[in-house]
Amino acid sequence: MPYSAPPPPAAGPAPPGLFAGGPAQRYAPWFLTPCVWLEMRRCGRSGLFVLAFVAALAVGLWAAESGLYSRKLAVSGALGHNITLDHLMKHYLLARFTMWHALAMVMALVPLQAFWDICDEMRQNRQELLSMTYVTPLETVKGKWMVYVMELMIIASILFPLCICQYFVAGNLLGCASLLVLTLTAINTTAIAMVLPTVREREGVARTIFLFGAIAGIAIISINSFIVAGREALVSVLITNLVLAIIVNAACMYAVAHTLGRDGLLDHNGKRRMAAPPTASQTASPEPPSGAGKQPVPAP
Repeated sequence: MPYSAPPPPAAGPAPPGLFAGGPAQRYAPWFLTPCVWLEMRRCGRSGLFVLAFVAALAVGLWAAESGLYSRKLAVSGALGHNITLDHLMKHYLLARFTMWHALAMVMALVPLQAFWDICDEMRQNRQELLSMTYVTPLETVKGKWMVYVMELMIIASILFPLCICQYFVAGNLLGCASLLVLTLTAINTTAIAMVLPTVREREGVARTIFLFGAIAGIAIISINSFIVAGREALVSVLITNLVLAIIVNAACMYAVAHTLGRDGLLDHNGKRRMAAPPTASQTASPEPPSGAGKQPVPAP
């Protein structure tokens, strides 16, 4: 049976929340924002797999190092050396130290992924989001940001059980607080990385310098508070970081959405800017000249 092309979509705008034509119309609209589904599929193809590989590599190196150190302790015990509590604590702290650095290394890849994603969006090389209708630039940026936050939450869950066990066993809240501050800092860095490709004028440069200054200032305040006051400053540090994260991320999302709409990448309805459709007079076929197309009358 010969192949027959599917019929073209019906004329008129697509219903809100659905994609513009093609097989993607069979997907139901996403409740949070329509582009989260596409962003999750894209991150599943690219960034999340890379992050999972790096995380597995870091955990594997940590396990290998821990195994070698345990074997060294066993050999020392077999040779008659005393294995004290200091050896075990050193082993535990070394494992924790390695895990924290592995987590920070994996989290550092998410801002890089966000930076290149917005760069591709600014170059108009991505057709997945640009082919959608009824999606504003702000909803597009929200979808990207939400997927990056979900990636960071998945990565942070590597150390979360360890911090919870540390709290219930030793009553130490610094592990949980440090993990929360690290996650908020990674979210802020990701938001700033989304803004960087849109910086093209003095206003954007000043905005970026202000954001970087805010991040650096809150980091210095947090470190000094932990050093000087310790647990007494824990609540104030967490609240300050949380408020800063809300302000920075909201400002970054609106800045990126403003740039996407201003540069003509998306209009206020989220549609791609295209040339005006031709009028009826332009599409009508021109009249043939007089005498053209007439068959000559044969002579009698």
